[in-house]
Amino acid sequence: MKHERLNCWPDKSSRRDLYIHDLNGLLKKAGLDAEILREISNAAPLGVAWMIVKDWTIDVRYAKNVRLRDARDIVEAVSSRESGLVKWIIGP
Repeated sequence: MKHERLNCWPDKSSRRDLYIHDLNGLLKKAGLDAEILREISNAAPLGVAWMIVKDWTIDVRYAKNVRLRDARDIVEAVSSRESGLVKWIIGP
């Protein structure tokens, strides 16, 4: 929303491109792709977290072969107080 200079989440009918479950696409739309590439190349905790979640798709919700360890890693990468992706996206 900050990158697009929006003060509220746009209606789905006006911005269908934001209502997707493509994490890489959303990262680019937010203008954060260069920053995450730096984090990855520096092996920073945020880059490591991104590498864990980047391939997630909505279909994973229904997969029967997801390992418990992988699920826990994704939850930790997203929600960690120190280097979680949600904290990074929201900002200080």
